[in-house]
Amino acid sequence: MVKLRINVTKEVLFNARHCTTKRTGENCAIALAVRDIFPNAWVSGADINPTGIAYYPDRIQLPKSVQTFIEDFDRATSATRIGMSEISFEIEIPDAVLETINIDELKPLLVNHPTLQLV
Repeated sequence: MVKLRINVTKEVLFNARHCTTKRTGENCAIALAVRDIFPNAWVSGADINPTGIAYYPDRIQLPKSVQTFIEDFDRATSATRIGMSEISFEIEIPDAVLETINIDELKPLLVNHPTLQLV
């Protein structure tokens, strides 16, 4: 298991401002923040599906504070989303998910990454 810090920056909030209810799970702020490590990520109100494949069993649970952020984000207008506060949080990536990515290959990408950091 690996811990990952995710930073939802002002740039991410700006890029996600037009996130729509039809494709929210793939273009919301959190999905955009993890896109470099999980290119097909789908984010629900409670977890991250790192593959975007329906019924994928190894989902990554989101902290309660992030679930609240998602609720606020989903209700917000485009203009309000831009003004939302940045958030940072940690998730644990299960071993089953790590087996689907080459974390050693990704480590150089994560050095000084604006939204992702191994902890």
